[in-house]
Parts: sequence; C-alpha cells; structure tokens
Amino acid sequence: MFGENFRSGYVKYAVVDPPDFDLNAEAAQLIDERYTTVDQVLAAARRVAAKQLAADPFVRSTFRSSFMNKATVSTAPTARGMKEIDWTHDYFPYLRLHEKPVQRFEAEANDSFA
Repeated sequence: MFGENFRSGYVKYAVVDPPDFDLNAEAAQLIDERYTTVDQVLAAARRVAAKQLAADPFVRSTFRSSFMNKATVSTAPTARGMKEIDWTHDYFPYLRLHEKPVQRFEAEANDSFA
C-alpha cells in the first residue's frame, strides 16, 4: 500500500491507527532477551520496515525514476588527468563537468548509436 501511495503521489490507501494506539506500550510488550529496551525494539522494527520498503517494487521504481530525473555529475581533473587527457582522448568531453544531468548522458549515448 505504501508503495502505491508513494508512486501515485497522493494517499490512495489511507492507513488509520486506532485512536488509543501507544507505540511505546506496544514495543514494551515485545521486550525479551534479545531486545532488552523499548528503544532496541523500536530500532529493530525500523530496520524491518526499511527492508520491506526497500523491497517494494513501486518504491524502487519511483525512487529510481526520481533519482534519474534529479541526479547530476560533476568532475574535476586530477594532475595526472591534466597531463594524459588531451583533445584526442576518449574522456576529454568529461574532463570538466559541473552538475551535468544524468539524463543527458543517456540521451547522448542514444544519439551516438542512432
């Protein structure tokens, strides 16, 4: 449900907690030998939730799409790069980049093989 809400950008499926829900009281019921405090129980619950969200295909595809739309690449040459990369080198176009959108790399790759 979260993944579909995340993908759609609005609350498609509302999740309602009971009005008398107390997270700390619920966590206190789960204390055992392995998790001896409420904070440890809540930390373990956060890890489980994070793993479930990371495995959700809707969350993954939405995050990947958002990343590709916003990601940029910046480069600066090293001293060795300044010596070895001249205008005939394959990497010359990438010698100095400042916040170049990743999408432009994909577009340029597609154009060069057309």
